[in-house]
Amino acid sequence: MYVIPGVALLLRRRYRAGLVCLFFLTIPVLIILFRHQQLLAVFTSPSLELGVSAGYVILLFAVAYGMNASYLSGPASTSDDVGLSEWRLGLRRVIRNHRAKIGLFILFALYSIALLAPLIAPYDPTAQTNVLQARFLPPSLETGYLLGTDGFGRDLLSRIIYGARISLSIGFVAVMIAALIGTLLGILAGYFGGWIDTIIMRVVDLMLGFPRLFLILIVIAFVGPSIFWVIIVLGFTGWMGVARLVRGEVLSLKEREFILAAKALGVNTPRILIRHLLPNTLAPIIVFVTLTIGNVILIEAGLSFLGLGVQPPTPSWGNIIDLGRENLLDAWWISTFPGLAIVITVLSFNVVGDALRDAFDPKLRED
Repeated sequence: MYVIPGVALLLRRRYRAGLVCLFFLTIPVLIILFRHQQLLAVFTSPSLELGVSAGYVILLFAVAYGMNASYLSGPASTSDDVGLSEWRLGLRRVIRNHRAKIGLFILFALYSIALLAPLIAPYDPTAQTNVLQARFLPPSLETGYLLGTDGFGRDLLSRIIYGARISLSIGFVAVMIAALIGTLLGILAGYFGGWIDTIIMRVVDLMLGFPRLFLILIVIAFVGPSIFWVIIVLGFTGWMGVARLVRGEVLSLKEREFILAAKALGVNTPRILIRHLLPNTLAPIIVFVTLTIGNVILIEAGLSFLGLGVQPPTPSWGNIIDLGRENLLDAWWISTFPGLAIVITVLSFNVVGDALRDAFDPKLRED
C-alpha cells in the first residue's frame, strides 16, 4: 500500500497532500483501465498525437510519485512563512485564494483533456457516417452522443475535445511568442536607453496605433488562413504590452544596488541581463501571459468564426460555433457548448491572472 502515492500521507493524517497525490495518480490509472487499447496503439500504429497523449500519462505518474516523495521528505506543517523566498510566498498566496484554486483546476482539466484527446474522445471528430440518420441529434445518453451531433452527423463532444487542442495550443504558443519578443525588446530598451529605447518605443507606439484585429485581418487576407499563420500573426501583434511592462521594471531595477554592484565587479552586460534583470521581471511577465491567453483564445475563436482562422474539417471552438450559426434555433447545442467552453476557459485564465497579480504585486498584497 505504501507504494501507492498518497497512502502513506493519509495514514499520517496529512489528508490534503495525500488526496492531491491520489488525484494525480487516478487520472492515468483510469486511462490505462478504460483506454488501454488506444494506449497500446502507440506501439502498433505510432503517431504524434498518441505519442503526446502517452507521454502525458507517464508525466502524470511521475508527478504523483514526485509529489508524494516531496511531501514525505518535507515538514508536516508549512504554515510558517518565515525564510521562504518571494516566489514561494507568492505561490502560497495564490494557493490560498479559493477562486484561483478553482481556476487552476479548470485549466488543468482543460489542458489534460486537450493532451489526452486521442485517448478520451468517444468518436473520430471528422468522421461522417450515417449522415442522414445521425445529423442534428440532440444531446442524449440513449444515442451515445452526450452533446449531440452537427449537420454532418459528427459527434459534438469529440469535436469540442479536439477543438480544445487547437484553441488552447494557439493561445499558449501565440502568447509565448509575444512574451519572448516583448521581454527581449523591453529589457534592451530599459537597460540601454538612449536611441535604442527611442526606436523600440516608437515601434511600440506605431503598432499600438493600428487596431490589432484590423491588422490581423489584413495579414491573414494576404497569407491565407492556417493554424501556423494564425499563431504567427497573433504572436507578432501582441508583444507591445509586455515590452512596455518589462521596460518599466528594468528602468527601476537597473538603479538598484545589486545591479550597480555587478557593474562595479566587472560583470558583462549579457550576464547582467540574463542572471540579474530577467529573473526579477518574471513575475509581471507571468501575470501578463496568464491574463492574455484568454484574450488570444477569444481572438482566435473570432477569426475562425469569420472563416479566417482554423479551417474545417479541423475542429476549433470558433469554427464549430460558426457551423451551428445557421441552425441556432433548431440545433442550439452546436454553438452553445463550444461557446460555454470558451467562456469557462477565458474566465478561468482571468481569475488565475488576477490572483497572480494580487500575489506578486506588493501594492496589492494585504499581508
